Amino acid sequence: MIKRAAFQFDIEELQKELEREPWEEGEAGIEIRTVGLGSIMACTPSGKVYTPWACGNVDECPVCAGKGRVKPKNGKLFRKLSKKAARLALVCQKRGWGKDTAARRAHHAAADRLANMRTCGRCLGMGSAEARDDEEWWENAQTALRNIDATLELSEGDGAYLEVVQCREKADRAEEE
Repeated sequence: MIKRAAFQFDIEELQKELEREPWEEGEAGIEIRTVGLGSIMACTPSGKVYTPWACGNVDECPVCAGKGRVKPKNGKLFRKLSKKAARLALVCQKRGWGKDTAARRAHHAAADRLANMRTCGRCLGMGSAEARDDEEWWENAQTALRNIDATLELSEGDGAYLEVVQCREKADRAEEE
């Protein structure tokens, strides 16, 4: 149900571009090289920049209206499972089951089912489908870039510009030559 937010850049081409860049002096015995990808507005699914002091530009999830939770389709079943989970929790508490027992596992499984029944399937509880898509895009980007020992970062000069960064210790340079 979640829109795929694939990392749209060719990893092999990024690696070639990084290899063309010279290593620059970084902090504490680290050398870095970077390649710019472009603006967040052009790269990410929503094209939005998130700031800790303002979130008004993020649209609410169309499925849950920004709540992150949805009403269960079968209210009667939901209430029945809620009561069963509550009874199991009470039994576990009264009997002092601190160890891993079948009843305790059943209680946790019931609680997990209840939590998953109510979490919005589109935004996965975030309240914004756009924010969820962007988060997935960042995760996919970091996973893809890990294959070339690189990471995705925001530019220090412009917080809305994305860069692919590779780092190495200065000692690695002697081994390379």
